Amino acid sequence: MDSSPGIKHATFSGTPFYISPEVFQKEYTTKTDVFSVGVVLYVLIAGYPAAELQAAFNLLHKSKRDLRSLPGMPSDMPETYFDMMDKLLTYRYKARKSAGEMLEEDDFVLFHKEQEDDDVKKKPTQQRKSRRESIKRTPSMVLSGTGEKAALAHGFTKFQRALTTIMATMLNHGDIKALLARIEEHLDGVDDDNKKLGVLQVEELMKILESMGKKDW
Repeated sequence: MDSSPGIKHATFSGTPFYISPEVFQKEYTTKTDVFSVGVVLYVLIAGYPAAELQAAFNLLHKSKRDLRSLPGMPSDMPETYFDMMDKLLTYRYKARKSAGEMLEEDDFVLFHKEQEDDDVKKKPTQQRKSRRESIKRTPSMVLSGTGEKAALAHGFTKFQRALTTIMATMLNHGDIKALLARIEEHLDGVDDDNKKLGVLQVEELMKILESMGKKDW
């Protein structure tokens, strides 16, 4: 745990797809978690983009991009949602808002805090007015299809775990090392834009296993 803002870290760690750009550069601060929160909020709205994982990852890791074009993104989200996501997913961490700044300043966040924030009544009139103006920009809405998207994401996670378990059970230590070497060799042949996340299609994995003599797979 890091309770001192501004301290830089270099350990490469985190969950694939949710990792911030600066982690890949091996120089990051606590703001890396702000980026990861942005990815989580994308997945909660649009679902885990299993079929377009590399494309979604590439888009998230561009300094200039239109977040509306992310796979699965609903077309009727309020502008304040995208404003918030742009801040959370700012490419350069030095320009990215801190968690505290987001909680205190962002319109989308303030809209939801307003629902339960009794402290607003104690604020000066001008501050209350500015919050009300923000709320007008963020209409309350119910998103359709989020349950189905969550089920798909859960199903994909179960599939990943099942596949990993099968491979760990059926391959010996030497085979696993050889497989990892073949996968790395395969990814070396992929263009740089599709290399960071290291997405491997099931069909590609099957071909690698077959080349190792594991044809029953």
